[in-house]
Amino acid sequence: MARRSVRTKLAVLLVAASLLPLGLLAWHDSRAARQQFVDATEKLLAARADELARRVDGFNDNFRRSAQRLARMPAVVAASADLRDDARAAAAAVLVAWCAGDSDIRGAAVLDPAGVVSLATDRPLVGKSLAARPAVREATQGHAVISDVFVDEASGGGAATIAYLAPVRGPGGAVVAVAALWVRAEALWHMIKAANALVLTGATVPYPPGTSNYHYEMELVVAIGAPAFFVPAERAMEAVFGYACGLDMTRRDLQFGAREKGRPWDFGKAFEQSAIIAPLRRAAEVGAIGPQRLTLSVNGQRRQDTLLSNMVWSVAELIAYLSRYYHLGPGDLIYTGTPAGVGAIIAGDEISGAIDGLPPIALTIAPAERPGG
Repeated sequence: MARRSVRTKLAVLLVAASLLPLGLLAWHDSRAARQQFVDATEKLLAARADELARRVDGFNDNFRRSAQRLARMPAVVAASADLRDDARAAAAAVLVAWCAGDSDIRGAAVLDPAGVVSLATDRPLVGKSLAARPAVREATQGHAVISDVFVDEASGGGAATIAYLAPVRGPGGAVVAVAALWVRAEALWHMIKAANALVLTGATVPYPPGTSNYHYEMELVVAIGAPAFFVPAERAMEAVFGYACGLDMTRRDLQFGAREKGRPWDFGKAFEQSAIIAPLRRAAEVGAIGPQRLTLSVNGQRRQDTLLSNMVWSVAELIAYLSRYYHLGPGDLIYTGTPAGVGAIIAGDEISGAIDGLPPIALTIAPAERPGG
């Protein structure tokens, strides 16, 4: 059970995994070469970011509407007020049909006003309380919401999912239940950062603007060294150049604010000096990914500690997935996600991280810059 907890928490932050076509910055010492690379990649990144934003909006709108339609289905409304077996059976059939109609939907459920699952396509969920989840509380108060990523419940065997919840209203307009759809997180979630996000280990960076909840995320970084487009997982490792330690710095309050509104997470994830990287080590020198230990400490206190074998998706699976949407090539960096233990930091904090067999990473947080300073 403990293993599943670590694996599934790793999956949450795969949802935030950053595709960075910037890796050559870590390989070139020439300032002119770095600037030339930055100029070229910024144009590509701008186009990719626009494409991703459009796709995120369309994805969210689609499943938000689907959850709202499910909440209005007569059988679902009736079952929320009538606990007889025939009413529950009719509603259960609707849930099954809803999932069968879209391969990205992992599960569906109806929750009572207290946040307890009364009907679900995953039967072990019935009777389970999800009331502690903020998104569920909001839905029971009458709001249609997009949840954080669910990975330990209602997720098709522990896979990362995103929940779309909509209130079910009775004839008088009162909330009598909540309809929930759990959608495959891997159907969409990754983030792209711009060229000015990359910073080499050992740097001191200012506390970023616009946030009061700045978080660290320690991650394995995969550097691509060969073209990969629609590559199967069985051949994906042929594209790997090497690995590095990375920090995916996050403005968590801006990320959560965007999530609650169903908007892209760019303000929370894509900002200057938010992708810290240590020197790369060639894949052949590192060996198979799995037994290596990943750790992170803040001011000498251990915050994250796990094995790379606990990652939900392998490096090969990540490359295969991303190559369905992008022409991956030499210089691309994939930040693969973080384990449990993420948390806030403040000015003056010193972060250090390590992965067995890779050069360590370090970062110091300076006070925020003053406007006009």
